[in-house]
Parts: sequence; C-alpha cells; structure tokens
Amino acid sequence: MPALNFRSEFADSVEYGIKRQTVRALRKHPFRQGDTLYLYTNQRTKYCRRLAVVQCTRVDPVYMDNERLVVDGICLSAGVRDEFARADGFFNWMNMLDWFENVHGLPFEGQVIYWDDPIEFHFRGCK
Repeated sequence: MPALNFRSEFADSVEYGIKRQTVRALRKHPFRQGDTLYLYTNQRTKYCRRLAVVQCTRVDPVYMDNERLVVDGICLSAGVRDEFARADGFFNWMNMLDWFENVHGLPFEGQVIYWDDPIEFHFRGCK
C-alpha cells in the first residue's frame, strides 16, 4: 500500500489527471508495476487530503542532469523531454529541470512511477 505525497503546487494536476507520473528518489522498498498507489497532499498534517487511488502501470529508472534526461536507459530528445515534463505536471523541460535543481540538486537519480500509459520513448533519443 504505497502512499505518495504531493506538494500543494501539484495537487490539482494529480487530482484532475493532468499529472500522470511522478519522479522520485529511490526508496528502500522501490515501487513496482501493479502496486496500488494512494496519492495524497499535505500528508501528516490536519489538512491531509487523498487525491486518488490508482494502479502503478510502470516504473522506470530515471537520471537527469543539466543536459540530459535518461529514462529506462534512453536519452530523451528535446521535444520528448518537454512531453515527459508536461506528463509530470510541469510547463516544460526547463521548468522541471529548475525545480529538480532547487529541490533535490543535480544530477538526480531515481525512478519514474506511472499510473497512466507512459509516453513511448523508444526510437526518440537524444541527437
């Protein structure tokens, strides 16, 4: 019964199905395809609110630095990075990169957890 907490800035996009994935640091017990995910905002506060209960459809390793976004071993091209960022609730890749640099620091390694059909990255790698 994995639970994921989302900052309030992402809560509406999770609740309304705009944000269909999340990039997270690796946990001691990583997420797995088929897991039932409980999505919350403001967890561990009196303002806690459940946003959704979804099924994890896929989990991929992810790496990002100032120049690259690598998902499941595939280096994504500029246009695909923007698609990936939008699916994660950001305006574009640069917006996502700035957020991760400020919140987690770069380079970042973790996993992307999908609860909807993931964007197909194959054959669309970096130039």
